[in-house]
Amino acid sequence: IAQMVIFPPQAWVLKREILWIPIVGWGTWLMRPIAIDRGARGQAVNQVVEQGRERLESGMWVLIFPEGTRVPVGQQRRFGISAALLAVRTGRKLVPVAHDAGRYWARRGLLKKRGTIRVVIGPPIETAGRDPRDVSDEAKRWIDAKVAELEKGVSPLFPPEGRRARCVHLAEKGD
Repeated sequence: IAQMVIFPPQAWVLKREILWIPIVGWGTWLMRPIAIDRGARGQAVNQVVEQGRERLESGMWVLIFPEGTRVPVGQQRRFGISAALLAVRTGRKLVPVAHDAGRYWARRGLLKKRGTIRVVIGPPIETAGRDPRDVSDEAKRWIDAKVAELEKGVSPLFPPEGRRARCVHLAEKGD
């Protein structure tokens, strides 16, 4: 939910089943998401690119969770290609984001633990003229490195000296 406040208006790529949940689904539908059938991989990627282009042209950002689901702390999943493919095909920069929410909300759990979720927003990745796989790999390396730092308790938001620094770096619209 915090991502709706941190970033400009955005369309989320999500599994279509979320729209079927009473009240939650209706509210989600109002956000103009890109609701995909994760079982139809090729069609889902094409849908993300087509609808993602429309959302970007209307001034929205597109939020994609490249692993497709929450991942337990300390584990990794393969990144999907749709985020990088959309960025390359539209000439947009890709902004990687890392967080440690998995510490407080287990993948298959309903209960959440108390704590402060830390979010690190990376520098925009240039995509023009690049291979989508290379863009995806670069984003994955950055995110994996930041998640590892967060797991060790190191974060640009909480420097070792104990001073708090607040810094968010977002790409300008159109950059």
